[in-house]
Amino acid sequence: MKDFVANDDVPESMRSEANGLIDGLEKLETGFVAKMWNRILIRFNKVSLTLQKESVDLLTATSLLESLEEFTEKMREKFDEIEDDSKNTMPCTNQHYQHEEKRQRKRKRYIAESKSPDEEVTESSGQMFSVQTFTLIIDKLKTCLAQRKEAYRGHADDFAFLKCFSDQNKA
Repeated sequence: MKDFVANDDVPESMRSEANGLIDGLEKLETGFVAKMWNRILIRFNKVSLTLQKESVDLLTATSLLESLEEFTEKMREKFDEIEDDSKNTMPCTNQHYQHEEKRQRKRKRYIAESKSPDEEVTESSGQMFSVQTFTLIIDKLKTCLAQRKEAYRGHADDFAFLKCFSDQNKA
């Protein structure tokens, strides 16, 4: 894409747009989110393929969704691992978060507030990204999985007698 930007035969508007895309792709946040979703989607795809098999019963489907819930919960603890992975495997990306490049904004203080800088709580850009993006995605994913699992569990409870009935016929 960099060759495309350097090509003078390409219209300026297209080169500008390509340059903007390059800038976006080189952000640490973009690399991080790509690595995170790659891990999540690989696991979800495996479960999805299993759920689509004819031989899967509702109890197995429920347990598969429970395993996805556990996987998602464990992902919460892997922020640093994913961050290191994205920094190491994508060397063309920036090695720091975009927020670090911006000027730090200071909040206007009111008269009753203390003026000591010790009382200010500052978060690193990594912590902010973790809380505002990573944790938000993981929590939403967990919520959706819990809803789906409960739907499967409800159907499994409603039709559990069929499994018992078919097991008796096999015996």
